[in-house]
Amino acid sequence: MPTTYHGIGTTLVPGRGLVEWSGSIAVDAVVWFVVGGIPIIPIKAVHAFDWVGDRYRCIPIRPSSGLLLRTATRSVLTVVAVVALVSGLGIIITLLMSGVSWLVVLMVLVFAVALSLRLGGLLVWDRTDRRARYIRLLLGRHDAGASDPVYWTDEMRDDLRGPEELFGMRQYASAVAKLLGGGEYSRAMWAARLATALEDAAEGEALTDEVLSHPGARTPGERACWGQGAWTKVPIVSDVGEAREQ
Repeated sequence: MPTTYHGIGTTLVPGRGLVEWSGSIAVDAVVWFVVGGIPIIPIKAVHAFDWVGDRYRCIPIRPSSGLLLRTATRSVLTVVAVVALVSGLGIIITLLMSGVSWLVVLMVLVFAVALSLRLGGLLVWDRTDRRARYIRLLLGRHDAGASDPVYWTDEMRDDLRGPEELFGMRQYASAVAKLLGGGEYSRAMWAARLATALEDAAEGEALTDEVLSHPGARTPGERACWGQGAWTKVPIVSDVGEAREQ
């Protein structure tokens, strides 16, 4: 399990597709070696799920520059929050001890900048994660947490069933329109993401956007079903192996 001592060690940093069901979190993350909370060396990329408190299960996933950037940004925003807190306390203490001074003005500036960076950074981080979250909400909970098959390792992909067995079509991409027309939005998303992972990435991403923009897939009632794991009966993976606690 990642551990730190006096701010030095390894820690798991959330990065992409953060969703929550029944009080537990599922998210793509990176284990980083950190010094003072600053990410220094990425160790591995994982999908963490059933995450409650400091306990979770995880599976390995494909690393990507985007995931590394998002997790590094998240870590830096945590450090910025600490700076804002310390400077805020410093303002209060200095005012009580010596009143207004140049030091107070300096700390006010530091506090304002740090707080703005923290709040603005979190807002951008959240907004740029929406597409990944919606994808995972439609995919639903499954044997590999709430992970996206686009980021699965080769070993996991080897266990996938073919498009004919899953959808009765020769290609995953060909099944999307039929499934959407039948109101099977979760299976349509599975077909789109499998097409992205295993067939044509550009076409698969376009099909993913088509599913996400479909009116039937974005109604409040349908979204409520996603959070209850309504689509866990879709047998996408025969065996992903046992997820280990870190």
